Amino acid sequence: MDKKEKEKEEKEKEKEENEDDDEENEKEVKGKGKIYFYSHNKKNGFLSNFYKCEKLVIGGKFYKTTEHYYQSKKFEGTKYEEEIRNAKSAFQAKKMGGTKKQPLRKDWEKVKEDVMYKACIEKFKQNPGLKKKLLATGNKKLYEHTSNDTYRADGGDKKKGKNRLGFILEKVRKNLKDEK
Repeated sequence: MDKKEKEKEEKEKEKEENEDDDEENEKEVKGKGKIYFYSHNKKNGFLSNFYKCEKLVIGGKFYKTTEHYYQSKKFEGTKYEEEIRNAKSAFQAKKMGGTKKQPLRKDWEKVKEDVMYKACIEKFKQNPGLKKKLLATGNKKLYEHTSNDTYRADGGDKKKGKNRLGFILEKVRKNLKDEK
């Protein structure tokens, strides 16, 4: 398989993943104080880690998405960290970050939520339009709604996930409000 065929295959996989959750993406329970999101190109997609940022500079380096930052930090201090940072898409960065061929940093389980918080707070601080949108969610509960992830997301309709990204975004929102 040549390089163009491989890129085409990756784009199709990313598109499929997004389409699988189209119905879940569109959910927003009005009047119930809940906002659901998943795909970066759907309603509330600005909350997604796959959403491309105009500006996201952390430690003097530009990251295309918070997903790029999060996945690269699993391999901090290695050349693989830079390879993930430069990945063409968030989907590719996530795939690279899930490899079993590279060892994770030893403290990953202890720091992964701090890494995600840092990525999210910087995303919204550095992009005023996104910050305004996040603050406009008020005090609603935020749910990354997909069955594809039971740690960062809510686990989909079975509600078996931890929704850690939703909680982190709520914390970012609160801290941004408190800064005013």
